[in-house]
Amino acid sequence: MYFTGTLSVDPSQVTQILKVKPARAFKKMLYLMTAGAISDKEEHETFCALVVLQQLNACFRRLGVNNIVRLAKDGTDFYLDEAGKEDDLKDALEHFQLEVDQVEASVFQTLQMVLEHEDEHFKYLIQAKVNRTHEVGAYPIEIEVNGLLSEFKASSKSGNEVRKKMEGVFSSQDKYDAFKNTAQSQFNQFVGQMELELKKFVDSDNIKNDTKMKMIRPKKKVDQMSAIPTSRENDRTVFYGYYGTSDYLFYAWLWAASCHDHSIYINDVTILDEAGSDLIDVGETGFDAGEADTLNPDVEFDAPADADVTVPEGSDFTPADDGSSSSWFDFGGGDSGGDSGGGDSSCSSCGSSCSSCGGCS
Repeated sequence: MYFTGTLSVDPSQVTQILKVKPARAFKKMLYLMTAGAISDKEEHETFCALVVLQQLNACFRRLGVNNIVRLAKDGTDFYLDEAGKEDDLKDALEHFQLEVDQVEASVFQTLQMVLEHEDEHFKYLIQAKVNRTHEVGAYPIEIEVNGLLSEFKASSKSGNEVRKKMEGVFSSQDKYDAFKNTAQSQFNQFVGQMELELKKFVDSDNIKNDTKMKMIRPKKKVDQMSAIPTSRENDRTVFYGYYGTSDYLFYAWLWAASCHDHSIYINDVTILDEAGSDLIDVGETGFDAGEADTLNPDVEFDAPADADVTVPEGSDFTPADDGSSSSWFDFGGGDSGGDSGGGDSSCSSCGSSCSSCGGCS
């Protein structure tokens, strides 16, 4: 079990809504036949990379968050901490400003900054992602806060020590619920403080705050820290394998099996696979983990029968014939081999954008 909070920020900036060539074959044909009258639309933000980083830096430093582990622009890492260096946020941002000139900073597509922080309750992994181009109505700045429970930090490579630390939590349903509710409240408080600081330093029209409890369901039991898999394909922060996070994450790979073994009743939690993808969302009613094999790593995963669960879109458990699969006639999102960035989609410079942001002049 760990917690994730997402702060979606809508900056008070000038936004351009541009037509783009559709990606799907049928809609692309209509686009050509109608001389572009049938088109998709994207929002192109006009802010400058340096200005966004300065605002986020001010917010994080007010919270005492000054340890950066990664800074990337358009998929290229400008900084990746692979040695556990501390208090390096200022150095990383100064390095970025030296490496990226003002013109290049004005035409970025994606910024990604990952930081770590620790207080008496949690080890936090915080990812701030800024998308210049995004779907109409989506917010361009998204800050994901992940909280790993500090008290279960591993000091050895074996799971026995961590399981012993967890015994008190699983000794009864009441103790489990009390622990979970206290931890959720402590985590929400930190995310709430971050939201307040964002409002001070980032001019915004709106900030959405959404927190969730998550639980990893391994394919098989994990008894050694070395058995924890990592994946850098999808940029899922907790599963990326950043330096020094395995000690804090080890307990989370034991949590689901402990719920099953102690017949813990679980609710209001998202169950994830080993790569961090959503499997099922468990609702308020929930289910007894001991009466189903859903959290039993000794068997193949299956959603609990007749339980208060939903299957998120894109999950392996989405039925193939439920209407969620799309065809080349579909007018929705997705890609069928077309280039969504072709035709009118390019945004080669921000022009007046940069002069309006005030940070690139």
